[in-house]
Amino acid sequence: MEQPSYRFPKRLKLRSAFEYRQSFQGPVKLVTGNIKVFAKPNELDYPRLGLAVSRKKTGNAVVRNRIKRIIRESFRLQQHELKSIDMVFIVLRKMDEVDNKKLQTWLNTLWQRLSKA
Repeated sequence: MEQPSYRFPKRLKLRSAFEYRQSFQGPVKLVTGNIKVFAKPNELDYPRLGLAVSRKKTGNAVVRNRIKRIIRESFRLQQHELKSIDMVFIVLRKMDEVDNKKLQTWLNTLWQRLSKA
């Protein structure tokens, strides 16, 4: 039996403005903590991830990059548990004070809800 790959190739990323726009048309919306996810089924055999982490909500580049890195890593590990969906993660409120453990807890909750949706 072949072991699944946990790489994060370009095909697993939403990359164009068109792909992002499609994700915002009639999605399922999930909110946990300071994170909102727009999820919509796609026609592919794998999930894809998009990130919209604004400067206003994260304070500075260090915090913004940390949040994006943690979300990408969490997605990379969960990709085989998810259905064929396009999802866009959006930060709702300030994240300066949110530590990595709390962010990971929110993400785990979202992954569980997304795998059921």
